[in-house]
Amino acid sequence: MEQLCILCGGSLYSGEQIVIPQQKGRDSIHRASTERGDSIVVAEGQAVHVRCRSSYTNKHNIAAYLRENKDEDTAANLNQGLRSKNQPFDFRKCCLFCGMHAELVSKRGPTVLPVRTLDFQKTVYRICAERADEWAEKVKGRIEFVSDLPAADAFYHQSCSANFRTKRKLPKCFASDTDNKRPKQGRPVDEKRAEAFRKVVNYLQENDTEQVTIIDLIRKMKEFTGGDCYSHSKMKEELKKHFGDEIIITEMDGKANVVTFQRTTWSILHSFYSTPETTDEETQKDNIIRAAAELIKSDIKKINTSRKEYPSPDSTSSITANLDFVPKSLQTFLGEIFSGKDTNVKVASIGQAIMQAARPRILIAPLQIGLGVQMHHCFGSKFLIDTLYSLGFSSSYREVKTYEMSAAATQEIIVPATDEHFMQYMADNVDHNTGTIDGLNTFHGMGMIASITPFIKNRSSIARKTEVRLEEVMKKARVKISFYDERCEGLASLTYEKLRTVLVEDPTKEVEVLW
Repeated sequence: MEQLCILCGGSLYSGEQIVIPQQKGRDSIHRASTERGDSIVVAEGQAVHVRCRSSYTNKHNIAAYLRENKDEDTAANLNQGLRSKNQPFDFRKCCLFCGMHAELVSKRGPTVLPVRTLDFQKTVYRICAERADEWAEKVKGRIEFVSDLPAADAFYHQSCSANFRTKRKLPKCFASDTDNKRPKQGRPVDEKRAEAFRKVVNYLQENDTEQVTIIDLIRKMKEFTGGDCYSHSKMKEELKKHFGDEIIITEMDGKANVVTFQRTTWSILHSFYSTPETTDEETQKDNIIRAAAELIKSDIKKINTSRKEYPSPDSTSSITANLDFVPKSLQTFLGEIFSGKDTNVKVASIGQAIMQAARPRILIAPLQIGLGVQMHHCFGSKFLIDTLYSLGFSSSYREVKTYEMSAAATQEIIVPATDEHFMQYMADNVDHNTGTIDGLNTFHGMGMIASITPFIKNRSSIARKTEVRLEEVMKKARVKISFYDERCEGLASLTYEKLRTVLVEDPTKEVEVLW
């Protein structure tokens, strides 16, 4: 998704100088927003244009902006907006929500943004049905006038959009006296909670790579408000209203109500083609690359995976299974980059590394965990595995140890042999701490393995367990010792018949005499 300046709505990659405000700079923008009557919130790490920040926080510009809103020109513009009922609505010059004059590029004044996607149009149309008031009827009529707001180059004031979405009334600077006197329908909006919810939305967008649940968002809202927050159902309802079809709330890895962003291919391409045209080849190239990255990441998010269990041995050792794990779009992208006749292994390996880096807390790529387990089995080196992990080629040493503990706690003493197999058991004893003075804490044990031929492939998956107790492993790996039960006297009960004496003369007894 293309990053935009929250102050002017323009692209951050247009070549204009940008800055990431620190805490003091963000506070300055928030104070200016309050004075202007806007609802702009700059999140930590969010970039803005240097020119826009300077102009937006300038005291003289703020004073001039407030004076202009009180001038008679404002009333004239408002009357013109009201008269627009009988005239065709000009989406290029008027705000979609209030009908007032809206200019996209302005050094001062309210923030004006373009409508870029049809998802925005669908969301506004749905909110119109939910509000069911006079303002909603006006906006609904404007939307129904055209079938495609992005194609009509529609604009809107950010403050108008925020008030409309959060069920508040029209901002005072754009409302007539009649609108101000009209009683507001529905329950009054808690401004403190509404502001905290906007911060929760920013937090959710910044932590898209994690498994954020509704409970996590409620806790975060408590931090922002100091205790007052939405209920579980209210938070889900507000998120659906705000994002519409851009998010899904479902169960994942045993966690209920995990919030995940999803963007359709159409919306990504529509956003790309809605980008203002430029003659700069580097800018065009960057826009194409970013759109391609958005498409690939969208496909990665659609991968149905679970952290409840590790990949099966079949999916780890099969090239076909590893390729199927990688989305087709990523396979195509890597296939165009790599050279050579057979690049399937490289495509699967690099592709899974990219997927793991894109969603590190959600995915367990087969080749990533497989390489880590193999290296630990061959070399037993924590340094080697963590080095490969830091380079993005393997799972972490901690994940490898979790896999081994889970395997020990999952696999029971069941040998899947049949009459067509030959099995050989091998055992050896082991003693630990045999030289203790008091004889305590001494361990005597025996380990046993079974070799089977022909080879039997294990196709079962291993359940992932973050905590494994020693007693659980011992219970799984214990072999019941059966003692011999002598049910009869054995050899003592056997009887032997007397053999007859052989009376045959030895023909060789005289050989020595002849010699």
